[in-house]
Amino acid sequence: MDRILLLSYRQISLEAFGWVCLAAGLGLLFAAQIDAGIALRGLYADGVFYAARIYAHGAMAIVEPSRWTAQFIMQAPVAAGMAFGLDSPRGVALLFSLSTNLVPLLLTATCFWLLPKTERRFFLFPVFVFLGGSMGSAFASVADGATAAAYAWVLFFLLRFAPLTPGHAAAILVLSLGALRLHEAMAYLGPILTATCLRRRKLVGTPYERGLLVVAALLALSSAVELGYILLPHTPGNRASFVSDVLSLRWFFATEQGLNVPALLGLLGLAAVALASWRPSRWFGVLAFAIAATGASVAVAAGELPAAPAAAFAARNNGALLSLPAMGLCLVLANHPGRWPTSLAFPLLLGAMLALALAVIDFRATRDWRGYISGFETALRTERGVVPLAQLVRRLPPKQAEAIARFSWPWTSGLMSLVLAPQPKIHTLIASPFTGGWEPMDPYRPGTWPSPFQSRAAAGGCAS
Repeated sequence: MDRILLLSYRQISLEAFGWVCLAAGLGLLFAAQIDAGIALRGLYADGVFYAARIYAHGAMAIVEPSRWTAQFIMQAPVAAGMAFGLDSPRGVALLFSLSTNLVPLLLTATCFWLLPKTERRFFLFPVFVFLGGSMGSAFASVADGATAAAYAWVLFFLLRFAPLTPGHAAAILVLSLGALRLHEAMAYLGPILTATCLRRRKLVGTPYERGLLVVAALLALSSAVELGYILLPHTPGNRASFVSDVLSLRWFFATEQGLNVPALLGLLGLAAVALASWRPSRWFGVLAFAIAATGASVAVAAGELPAAPAAAFAARNNGALLSLPAMGLCLVLANHPGRWPTSLAFPLLLGAMLALALAVIDFRATRDWRGYISGFETALRTERGVVPLAQLVRRLPPKQAEAIARFSWPWTSGLMSLVLAPQPKIHTLIASPFTGGWEPMDPYRPGTWPSPFQSRAAAGGCAS
């Protein structure tokens, strides 16, 4: 009897240690995301387009109707900042970058507080979706998939686990209304959320029974609405590029940029959790992943495995895709709690190791991005007039030229020049190479530039 009690005590102590380690890993990852936000990493890809448009119009820039809610959540802090007097393009860009980098992790953390204390183990599901899926796209924080996945998990936990108080019921209704145009992922997440809601309705009586029926109808409608956006997309090119990125595995390896290390570690982490859930192989899973995570972290920190931002953008919906099987497994374990592993210590430690490795990788990626921003700002100070990007790259040392090539998006150099230009005059504009597709502005026609920048460019001589 004493031996059994001792083993039980050790198991509880090891699980408590695992929770502490996971909290520490997520805390370090949160710091890495703050660092990324401050470094303006949110301007990568479409990010600078959103920041410039928000500043130019003094309001949110909801570009994709199918993702209205996800874009609203990420841009709401910026709109609030502008309402309280934020009036510089760089300030808008900074707040936008911080918001896009932090929102998915903050929403994921919210799931923990929605769970009753006896059900806190289910927090591992949104955590591993975030670490194993969404962090693969962290460099492209402007993408809506990570935010949509975390939002769906908050709603899922409210429907399945949270006590049905008036406050929670109101939150469920509001989030269900937002789900109508959250993201295309609701086409396949909507049905599982609807089923979860209908099951919860059977377990409660008035006054929430009718309300949950309304919520179920909204969630079913959201699935139909988002399926409509998939079949008849607002921007057909976005759908085509997403399908191509998934099928070609560009989210894992991008030509000329290399491996998406966070996505690789995420897959390895999920595999290790599966092994650790089976008692005979749990030590093997933990040790194998510890070696892989340490090796990848050291290689990235040493600069041997540079960031692959194009692959991160291609991975923009990995978290949302991973959420479907994760929610299904979560429901199975909620209905059959005896199928849980006997100890959570090993999955918790694996989550902590994964979070720690991703934080190291994230800090290094942000450091390299700062080098790109620094080189770009130096060019804006030293050049004059409209300078083609290719001409600028030819003048740079090899390392700086490689950084410009790695972190530049095909059509955003002009907008980046306007947002990062020293106040109050714009002397220089770096022109993106014309690719034959859609362009937000013509660098040689100042009348096509966002209107607030035109007068500053004229004053600085760039517009002439």
